[in-house]
Amino acid sequence: EQNGMLDKLTADISDVHGSINSMRKAKGQLTQQAENYKGVKDADTLVNEANRIIKSIDEWESRVLQTRAKGGQDMINYTSKLNSEFFSLYGYLDTPDPRVTAGAKERLVDIEREWATEKAKLGPIKESIAKYNALMKARAIDAVLY
Repeated sequence: EQNGMLDKLTADISDVHGSINSMRKAKGQLTQQAENYKGVKDADTLVNEANRIIKSIDEWESRVLQTRAKGGQDMINYTSKLNSEFFSLYGYLDTPDPRVTAGAKERLVDIEREWATEKAKLGPIKESIAKYNALMKARAIDAVLY
């Protein structure tokens, strides 16, 4: 039972961080394009849309990723995010004592439910990126500016 939960947590952590990395990659490209097209004739819509998507990604990531190191009073000052919650539960279960409590099982269900909610919020962000890409194609914007 312990190994099964640890395997599940490992898969969840991988899913969370894979999603974060994917969104960060998209955000990096959008940030660069917004900078490149800033002030370019007829590119205002693209720049505005890129910035809107960047803001959506930032808001999503702020709910999922713990970016502040914990120590001392930080536990009191900052709410744990999903990635920290998964790691915390993993650390609790990864012990030589193989007993898994009902509370640990319930916590895993709760965290996975929270992750499912946040993961679903990626849908509209990905749709926005697809629309942005379509807008780029429709405008026939140059890929390289100099």
